[in-house]
Amino acid sequence: MRIFHYTGLEHVDGIQRLGIRHGGLVLPVSGRIIRGVQWLTDDDNWAQPWATQHIVHCDRSETRFSVVIPKSARKHLFPWRYLREGLSEKDVAELEMTPGGEHWWLYFGNIPAGWIRGLEQRPVGILRTVTVS
Repeated sequence: MRIFHYTGLEHVDGIQRLGIRHGGLVLPVSGRIIRGVQWLTDDDNWAQPWATQHIVHCDRSETRFSVVIPKSARKHLFPWRYLREGLSEKDVAELEMTPGGEHWWLYFGNIPAGWIRGLEQRPVGILRTVTVS
């Protein structure tokens, strides 16, 4: 399975050295944060509709890492909707209104740098992330 982690250029060096490990799920209504969860997507479109700067203040579609989750670790990889049972109805509704959710994956734990297979920077002329106030 080809899967991606999009992020800002300022995070690239740390991810290349240490892996993807500072992720968290910020619940849009309650503001609760579920730590230790890495957001991934199987969508390779650079114009990611979820990549606003509303909560995270970087251009989250500026770069993307290609990641391969080994078969032995896939027990920690779930479609984001796996979490629905533990969330408030309002948080679930808000997340479901965000376009692209059918492509979201959550990895519970850290993704080691050795699982990263590539890094790309968004080509010039591709739609940039928008800022939402």
